[in-house]
Amino acid sequence: MEPTNDHERLIAQTVDEKFLEDPGNHSTVRHIARSLDFIIMSPSDSRFLVRYVQWRREHPIRLSEVSDHSFRDFGDAHWERAQGALIDFINADLDLAFTWLRTAAIDVRDDPTGCEFALAKVRAALDAIRRLAWRLDGVLAKREVDARANALEKAIGTFRPDPF
Repeated sequence: MEPTNDHERLIAQTVDEKFLEDPGNHSTVRHIARSLDFIIMSPSDSRFLVRYVQWRREHPIRLSEVSDHSFRDFGDAHWERAQGALIDFINADLDLAFTWLRTAAIDVRDDPTGCEFALAKVRAALDAIRRLAWRLDGVLAKREVDARANALEKAIGTFRPDPF
């Protein structure tokens, strides 16, 4: 659905921003209308707003559609949520990698193949974590992830299967 004038473009931009800030956005048309800078909204603007909100709910914005923009372009609230999700994901991946390392230690005597499989998973997780960690903005978050990743790397390096 394409806007045809400046008012419609501003309406579409405002609606899109609301939906990017909260992808499950259930904002009412009235709430969105209040956030617009129009002194008086014409009946045609009101109709466009209602139609555009309905259309946007049926056609959600995908980040692949806006990949030429920085994530920061979509507002600090969206960026902060994305950073929080990234931190949670990396920490979960680190937790899983440490679990795989413990699994390797358990499997070393009874299942050497399983041990190697687990170690391969740990190494792959560490590589993924290192690739993702550079995207973190917060200094404290980076330090925490780096410290845990370094501990995991050290544990991998010192892992030696016990002789039979």
